[in-house]
Amino acid sequence: MNQSVKFKNPIIDAESEYFWQGADEKKLRLKTCNDCQKTHYHPRSHCPFCFSSNTDWIEDKGTGIVYSFSTMRRVETPYTIAYVELEEGPKILTNIVNCPPNQLHIGQPVKLTFLASENGQLIPVFEPAKHNIHLDHIISSDSIRS
Repeated sequence: MNQSVKFKNPIIDAESEYFWQGADEKKLRLKTCNDCQKTHYHPRSHCPFCFSSNTDWIEDKGTGIVYSFSTMRRVETPYTIAYVELEEGPKILTNIVNCPPNQLHIGQPVKLTFLASENGQLIPVFEPAKHNIHLDHIISSDSIRS
């Protein structure tokens, strides 16, 4: 269903350049704060939680769960966007691919994959995990809403 969705080229700036280089290497890079110990997404020069500039890059494991999702149907090619709660903690807004909307559910394990934008830049997206991945530590009553 989502294979024909065309991704616009991302805007790459000094703060996100290393992130997009990682995407081209099929890696999802996140920033983590050395002061408050929280991991955050989208790349920026300071921590959005404590405003410290003492941050480092880490490589995400590429697994998470669907926190919330919505399917856009008023377009020629329907597509699904979701907040995915990553194993490392942050929730990211992303596309879900390779999954009919009626087979997607909140709390579903997903894994990282990449699709190309119009200019070939790889974009991190998620798809259902084909095997059973261990995500019990991120599934909590705060994570799953009815």
